[in-house]
Amino acid sequence: MQCNVKKRLRAALAACACGCALLLAAAAPAQSAYAAQAAYKLYPTPHKLDMGEGSQTLRSTATVVLEEGIDADTEARLNEALKLKGMTPSKADRPTGKGTTNIVVGIDGSKGAADK
Repeated sequence: MQCNVKKRLRAALAACACGCALLLAAAAPAQSAYAAQAAYKLYPTPHKLDMGEGSQTLRSTATVVLEEGIDADTEARLNEALKLKGMTPSKADRPTGKGTTNIVVGIDGSKGAADK
């Protein structure tokens, strides 16, 4: 049971990180060839990513909701990615609503903010 929970946690974190990275990469300006070589690898490899319809405007501040169980390394990596895009994280207990950039990092099946 413990192993299954860890696997689900890793898969959920990888999927969230991948989604955030794709969202940030879509709005990123072109990088130099040197910067492109220092790619960040996600482990384990995400198996599924669902892209919704519409568009998202990235603001200078992102409301970050971290569910219980998200480790400090995951939070640090998210903050690093936001900083690379000139964005400032603002931690909150829930998304702030329309007109803001919200990033929700959670654990699949936890029934927390990321599952809603």
